[in-house]
Amino acid sequence: LSIGLLANAADALPELLRRGVVPDLVTDQTSAHDPLNGYVPNRMSYEAALEKNPSSSMAYEEYTNVLTAQGQAERSLEVALRAKQLDPLSVLPTHQLGIAYMQLGRFEEAAREFQEAQQIRPSWLWGYIKRGKALAHLGRCDEALSEEKKAEEILGAREHETAWSWIAFANAKCGRQDRARDYLERM
Repeated sequence: LSIGLLANAADALPELLRRGVVPDLVTDQTSAHDPLNGYVPNRMSYEAALEKNPSSSMAYEEYTNVLTAQGQAERSLEVALRAKQLDPLSVLPTHQLGIAYMQLGRFEEAAREFQEAQQIRPSWLWGYIKRGKALAHLGRCDEALSEEKKAEEILGAREHETAWSWIAFANAKCGRQDRARDYLERM
């Protein structure tokens, strides 16, 4: 069993140990070597980190991830907009903005952001998958399934449970339950 936790390992691990949870493996996916571009030291709030380096789009991107995980969609949208202003040619802030719009149920705007991300990086898998999901929510199933087909071509035979589950969602939302079940069986 593998579980991902969005937290600073320096904060989370002591709490896990205090509760008697001893993980087999701990990895920290932050750029701790680069405190000015996205890493936030433990016990420092994202707001304090952003005050120290207000021009770091990476710090805003990381903060957007945290806000998204916490369900703070409105604040996530504000932070994602700032990240995109700082780095308009990066796929990541555009992606985060699309996710924030999806959380808010603003699927047309989400689809637009994911399409823009595709233009920035045409081989970017998540642009197709998430645009497909946004279009499926809008009932634009032909377009949604076309996006998911492109994602499937990029994925090939690779195992990627998260990607296959998102593709399955769009198919199910568009009334293709058998196809959705096929995608889920790949997991």
